[in-house]
Amino acid sequence: MTLPPKDTYVSQPRTRVVAGANAAQRLSSAQQLAQTQNQTLLRIDLAAIVSKYIGETEKNLDRLFEEAERRSAILFFDEADSLFGKRTEVKDAHDRFADIRTQIEAAAARRGVAILIGISPDGDTVDQ
Repeated sequence: MTLPPKDTYVSQPRTRVVAGANAAQRLSSAQQLAQTQNQTLLRIDLAAIVSKYIGETEKNLDRLFEEAERRSAILFFDEADSLFGKRTEVKDAHDRFADIRTQIEAAAARRGVAILIGISPDGDTVDQ
């Protein structure tokens, strides 16, 4: 599996799903993909990005994407099934994951940063 070049991001999404029985397998697959693309892999801990304070999640995402751009890196969100799950109708403003997902996807598209999503074998709820 390869990712399309950065300059074709708009016409070909640069988001891929990496499945594996455990975190080590998913990380190994993500690292191999990053190596084939001659890019650095940044493993993202969602708990460090998402904040309960207004505006902090956005600031954290900005810093994350700035770092990814600076290092020509691929972002790897492991065990992010809840964040990147199938899209459903958002019922109210408290659906924070829908908003975060939208921010991540928009930033990735705007900046041309590739995203890998690590899921467990039963992670068939991921919207691909």
